Order: sequence, then structure tokens, then C-alpha cells
Amino acid sequence: MDVTGTSSASTIDQQQFLNLLVTQLKHQDPLNPMDQQEQIAQLAQFSTVEGIEKLNASFSQMLNMQMLTSSSNMLGATVEYNSEDSLLPLTGTVERIATKNGSLQLTINGEQVPIENVLALVQPSAA
Repeated sequence: MDVTGTSSASTIDQQQFLNLLVTQLKHQDPLNPMDQQEQIAQLAQFSTVEGIEKLNASFSQMLNMQMLTSSSNMLGATVEYNSEDSLLPLTGTVERIATKNGSLQLTINGEQVPIENVLALVQPSAA
């Protein structure tokens, strides 16, 4: 269980950290108080971690947009891919590209296909 009494594995937020710090100050030994520099160091560490988390979220969003942009050349292309409905690889045309839960998803012949299931770009045969 976390500080709030829930069983989630999420990190504590700034308000929870400050509540924990105030509780720590209330229960410290008055004859041996916590060093002020140690308190400042704890606050600085928390601010650093919070900044890194925000930066990671921004990088994740930027990566998703980069994946969408770089995969846009696949629109209209013929690809060979693995499907959950078939044991053999299938061939189809990419109709749509989107992200879903941080993963790139292609719509091929009306079916949602994760980018990881694409095996190859197929050159259309000359008729």
C-alpha cells in the first residue's frame, strides 16, 4: 500500500511528499532535530525526480509523433504482415496509421495491425 492507503504502484505526488515531510518534522526528536541541509536536499531530489518525469512524458509524446511522421510513407503501400486470424503471412494495403496506448497501429484491409507485425513492404508487381 502507498501513503494514501491505495494499493497502486504509482509514485507519490508533490502534495503527498510535503505531507510526509511535515509528519517527519512533527515526529522528530527535539533534542536531535533533522538537519536543515538534509531537508533542502530532500526537496531538491524530489524536484529533480518530478522534472525528469515531466521530461520523460514529453519525450514519449515526441517519439509518438516522430513514429507517426516517419511511418506516413507507408500509407497506401502494400505490406506483408502477420495476422492473429491467420497462420500464414497476409498481404494488404495500409489504409490508416494511428497510435494506440503508445504503440503504432496500422489499418490494413480493415484490420488493426501493430507495426511490429509488419514483415515487409511489398513492391506491387508490374501488370
